[in-house]
Amino acid sequence: MKYKLFDNKTGVILSRCPELIELDFEVSFVEAPIGATAIFENCSGDSIYREIINESCVVPADILKGTIKVTIVLFDDTSKPQKWLCEELVAKTLKDGSTLVMPNDMNMPQKFVELMLKNQELKDYVTELEVRLKTLEDKFEDVFEGHNYI
Repeated sequence: MKYKLFDNKTGVILSRCPELIELDFEVSFVEAPIGATAIFENCSGDSIYREIINESCVVPADILKGTIKVTIVLFDDTSKPQKWLCEELVAKTLKDGSTLVMPNDMNMPQKFVELMLKNQELKDYVTELEVRLKTLEDKFEDVFEGHNYI
């Protein structure tokens, strides 16, 4: 699986295809800060911490059960570490002992609504900026034509 971390402290899964794993699950985090740690917590509350090295880490399959919360933390010298809340995974153990891991898409309709709302908010903001920019352009034009506003 490949995640992309954003400056709004979230992370999304880029590779959305389910993966069948036997022993270990490799996860990569595009643009993960150096020294960051990935925390994987399953539905039973069991968690495992993995240092991200070269933008990736490996998780043993036996921790992957049910819904998996994924969090990236950068423990630095500050009192409050940086944290990225990433999209969840879902893992199911199959009869042959292998594990199927996939993105948790159960909340996608809600995420879609949130993105639509944010998109409209950004459109409204751009419209407001365009009006303000036009006002500034008009004032500059008047100044260049010799009008004095002082």
